[in-house]
This record gives sequence, structure tokens and C-alpha cells, in this order.
Amino acid sequence: MAAALGISYSTLKEWKRRYVGEATPARSR
Repeated sequence: MAAALGISYSTLKEWKRRYVGEATPARSR
């Protein structure tokens, strides 16, 4: 379960990072 959670968290973090980056490129940089 921990492994699945880690993968899910990583994916969510990446998705959020992409979404945030697209929404605010200045912040991404």
C-alpha cells in the first residue's frame, strides 16, 4: 500500500506541478 501511495503522490505532485506551471509559469521558474 505504501508503494502505491508513493506512486500516486508522485503522480499527483507532477500533475499539480504541471497545472501550476501552466497557470503560473513565472512561479514555476
